[in-house]
Amino acid sequence: MKTVSTLKMHTEVKNLSRVPAKAWNAWGETARRTFNRVYDFMMNNQKLMTHPGQPAFKPAHWKTIAWNAAWIAADAVDGSLPVAVVTERKRAA
Repeated sequence: MKTVSTLKMHTEVKNLSRVPAKAWNAWGETARRTFNRVYDFMMNNQKLMTHPGQPAFKPAHWKTIAWNAAWIAADAVDGSLPVAVVTERKRAA
């Protein structure tokens, strides 16, 4: 006998934040759902995610932080999180 949870499997997950198609299509359903959920949660809970003494980030800056965290979460769920750490590039003067 099928349960309600098994009937929901394999439903299309909408690309709510315009993730590039190459990445979106490479992720599985769980990774896509994780991206959407983490991004939405972080966008709506900046105070929960930052130090109490931290002034609020500019909206564009927080959007980037939330996007990057959601992407990392999706990669981790999908097993494609890179092992290597990329160092920051020097900016041109």
